[in-house]
Amino acid sequence: MTETEVQEVETVIDGDELLDSFDETFSTSYHLGHTSKIGTSYVLNVDANCDGNQVLTLGSQGEVCLFTPELQKLNFFKPHDKPVTQAAFAKTDPHLIYTSSYDGTIKLWDSRSPTKCKLEFKDQSTQSGPPSKSLKPVLCFDTTGANSLICAGTEKTGSDSYILFWDARSSNLMGGYWESHSDDVTCIKFNPDKGNVFASGDTEGMVNVFDINENDEDDALLASHNTEDSVAKMTWFRKKVKMDYLAISTHTESLQVFDTEDSQMLHNFTREDVAHSIRRTGAQHVYIVDMIEQQEQGFLLLAASRYANDKCLRFSTFRNKKLKPHINLPLDVRDRQVVRDCVQIPGSQVFVTGSEGGIVDVWKPGASPVEDSFKMKVRSDHRAKPY
Repeated sequence: MTETEVQEVETVIDGDELLDSFDETFSTSYHLGHTSKIGTSYVLNVDANCDGNQVLTLGSQGEVCLFTPELQKLNFFKPHDKPVTQAAFAKTDPHLIYTSSYDGTIKLWDSRSPTKCKLEFKDQSTQSGPPSKSLKPVLCFDTTGANSLICAGTEKTGSDSYILFWDARSSNLMGGYWESHSDDVTCIKFNPDKGNVFASGDTEGMVNVFDINENDEDDALLASHNTEDSVAKMTWFRKKVKMDYLAISTHTESLQVFDTEDSQMLHNFTREDVAHSIRRTGAQHVYIVDMIEQQEQGFLLLAASRYANDKCLRFSTFRNKKLKPHINLPLDVRDRQVVRDCVQIPGSQVFVTGSEGGIVDVWKPGASPVEDSFKMKVRSDHRAKPY
């Protein structure tokens, strides 16, 4: 944003837009179960392991922190010398963690002793066009549900952007695609039901769906969708029994729903639509945090308002072609700035969020307040600071 645009947004007032009472509109109660400030870094992303007994955070200074779901700190490590772009648990092993970086690698770690990298995944082949170096900064990755294959998207390098594949067990490079994207690849997501199918999105707005069982890139390309925007995040979700649908958020805070089987966009929700779904009036302040696939069908959309006088963090739910208000997550007075990521702990209805204020929150069902013991701890920590 330009300085003038920022000033214009600041003059816009944001507040609630309620047709019914607040409790009727957001009928599912949640409370802040645990919260912790992990340091001075932004929290770039959060994840939970498959057993639901560990949570990780990735900080903007490249550190990965491990916690219990009650936010008791378990471990800490710095996996790369260059900026880290993503950290995620393996999908079938609760102890294994993958990290990616601008250094052109993905590394595998064991959370029980994260002092030495177990495997390193990299591509040293040359690309067309300058620069002549083979380094391809990795921006995002995902693994198949069985953890047999790891797939990464790269920054545009030379004249190409790459999608690379490795055998997750041996770190052998299996191949790559470089003709379907012409700008930075921002998101890779494997279909949870079809381990051979994944979607990729880029900053030029293209979303492509591939079948990795095919022999070459042309045959592998199943569907393409031009969002006419820049792709931020994607989530596969189920409609009736088919896991063939993508929820796509963009960097202009819009949301699109794409049918990958019929290769057509079903819905395009503007920023104003997103604001209305969490019952806010000032769309310029509203932004999308994440989309969470729901087991039966549909997905939850987590959105927030950064309006200084009345911030909020809320879920709407997508079902029957509409976004409807669902859950209000009651924020306390601490400044989280922008909430960057959210994960649902497997096997539960608990959510974890991380923010640019360096704060990690655990949200639990029900209307119970934060434990008194935590409140006492916060006051004690504050008094100990010289400022």
